[in-house]
Amino acid sequence: METNDKNTLLKERAKRLAQKAFLPEEIKDARTIVLFSLNNELYAIDVQQIRAIQPFRGATQIPGVSPVVAGVINVSGVIYTVLDLKQIFNLKTDAADGQYVIVIEHDKLKVCLLIDQIIDYRIISEKEIQTNLTGIKGKQKSYIQGLLKDSTVLVDVQNILNAQQPLFNQSK
Repeated sequence: METNDKNTLLKERAKRLAQKAFLPEEIKDARTIVLFSLNNELYAIDVQQIRAIQPFRGATQIPGVSPVVAGVINVSGVIYTVLDLKQIFNLKTDAADGQYVIVIEHDKLKVCLLIDQIIDYRIISEKEIQTNLTGIKGKQKSYIQGLLKDSTVLVDVQNILNAQQPLFNQSK
């Protein structure tokens, strides 16, 4: 191939690569979620709400706080309150539970969510989320953004943190 032909070919490729990619509608509203388990049930959180995920090595207990608070831990020199999602969702707890924490920073709150196991991640479309939660009752309903077809519960982190706000205001 001659030099002119190569330059023309490279210029054409550069033009094509510089153009905006055409995305189908399903991909435009896509979001990535992290799947995790609580008592062998699937739950998920939007990956944009997650700062980090790490193994849980125990927490420093705080006397006299709600059972929702599993304690505090140090993550890279910053103290985080650990919230037990099983307590929040009124699930049975076991001493061997809580193998990982999902580190969340929301507004000025620094919180870790205690979970059993990280399962996977998935890219979903907004259309896949069922928001009609007629079969779910109680305050836990406000902690759920929706359900996926495979019964995965999409957790509403913002509502959970807003509901726990009085716990954080006590120390001020």
